[in-house]
Amino acid sequence: MLDASAHTHCIAVFCSPFIKLHVLKPLLDSLGDEVQISIFTRWRPLELLAGVSDIKIWHEVNLRDNCSLHLIDNLHAKYYRFDETKLQGSANLTGRGLGKSNNPNLELLLPCGNSFDWREFEERLLLEGVRVNQSIYNYYDSLCKQLSASEVVADLVCDTRGLPSDWIPRTEQPSNLFLAYSKRGGARMVDFEHRKKIACEDLEMLDLPKNLELADFKRILGAQLLSSKYCQEVFSFCERPQRFGAGRMWLRNGKFLRESDDPTMIWQNTIRWLTYFLPEKVVYTRPRHSEILHCPRVQNKLL
Repeated sequence: MLDASAHTHCIAVFCSPFIKLHVLKPLLDSLGDEVQISIFTRWRPLELLAGVSDIKIWHEVNLRDNCSLHLIDNLHAKYYRFDETKLQGSANLTGRGLGKSNNPNLELLLPCGNSFDWREFEERLLLEGVRVNQSIYNYYDSLCKQLSASEVVADLVCDTRGLPSDWIPRTEQPSNLFLAYSKRGGARMVDFEHRKKIACEDLEMLDLPKNLELADFKRILGAQLLSSKYCQEVFSFCERPQRFGAGRMWLRNGKFLRESDDPTMIWQNTIRWLTYFLPEKVVYTRPRHSEILHCPRVQNKLL
């Protein structure tokens, strides 16, 4: 792979759920400034905590004007392109994945066949990926430090599905999620059976690790929201303060709602989820009986 990257002149694409810095950096260093580099990976907090992937790759990406990093929470594919050379298989960008460790994995990495529509695949990566900026990195970095200081341990890492790109929040009261997750709901939920059913449907999509305490539950779920396509589009829409009616109209004219969804309810859910799980990312006010959501823009690069 290093030889292929060294002979690349235009475009390089790295798509791998797990990426280790010591493997990625030589590949990036071998690419010239004229090469446009796109990297797709996933950052699940407990996987980062266990060390199977490195969040510090952001520093290498951020140094390069020709490089971008994107998160896709349900990513499982391994795909690499160096101009016209396209590879797919089972190998992550890790020492064990590429045979650069004392205990390497048994992996495959082969040229893509003619039947593989690589253009469509790369378009989907760009469509579903959430581009990392300094704010997103800071959140994950802080989250990992908080989790490492808690009682969360590496054996909680599991092969979860990841959040689909078309997911939107349907539980009205986000606090009900932990009640359903921990099976502590009972009479504490009004209209218990109906609300528990909806909460369990959201939890099935979120696919969280088991046995989390409330604080870590909120942290990990917040990270999933931050890397979700829906929430990133909400953040972009709300870079300027938006009233409730504008948010409802944005949903009605967008691509996320099912035919049976009520845009008023989904926008209300959105406000509640963001203020509950990501309060530091949003500004919520209620002047004159109107609800306003504001997600201030943060610079992508270090100042």
